[in-house]
Amino acid sequence: MTPPSRGNPDLSRFDFDAWRELALRDPAEYFRERERTLSDFIAERPESEQGLRDLQSQIDQVRALSG
Repeated sequence: MTPPSRGNPDLSRFDFDAWRELALRDPAEYFRERERTLSDFIAERPESEQGLRDLQSQIDQVRALSG
């Protein structure tokens, strides 16, 4: 299953239920899709790309420490 927001940075189309279903059904795929979606979103903003990557890295570190 490809989450509906994949490849579409328009967050008004974000389908929480689809992401939730994927996370419950296949956690590994959820994290792969999450990483791909975030990378696509960041890459489409070259003027802010490094700052966004740094911010996402900080978010990921906090998430890892939180368990």
